[in-house]
Amino acid sequence: MMLSDVRQRLIAYVLSRRSMARTKLMKILYLIDRELYMRRGFTVFQWKLYKYGPFSRGVLDTLDELEDEDVVEAVVEGDALVYRLLRPLPEPPSEVREVADRVLDTWADRELEELIKYVYGLEEVREAWPGKPLLR
Repeated sequence: MMLSDVRQRLIAYVLSRRSMARTKLMKILYLIDRELYMRRGFTVFQWKLYKYGPFSRGVLDTLDELEDEDVVEAVVEGDALVYRLLRPLPEPPSEVREVADRVLDTWADRELEELIKYVYGLEEVREAWPGKPLLR
């Protein structure tokens, strides 16, 4: 399976659990990749520390692809851009899905502020500087 397929399937899988604002989605995907990296030595996306925490251009590019393919839609709700799944994709590989389930079970229903506080408190995030690659 190509990495782009895994990326699309992972995002669709996360959004199948619930619609999510872009900031929360970015943090959830970072935590999934962080656990994959610690357990399996690989990540689905490449991450850097950015002004607002861990950031992956690949997440935004994949969301654009999914919008173009009418898999997800982005809608403005208040001051947030919220992504909704329009049609499901096949599930990601089992090792990715299992990690995603653990992270989603912990964080999907929590407030964004709590999630941000947790992610910003992670050692590799605290000790990084803007532009520094993460999970490498």
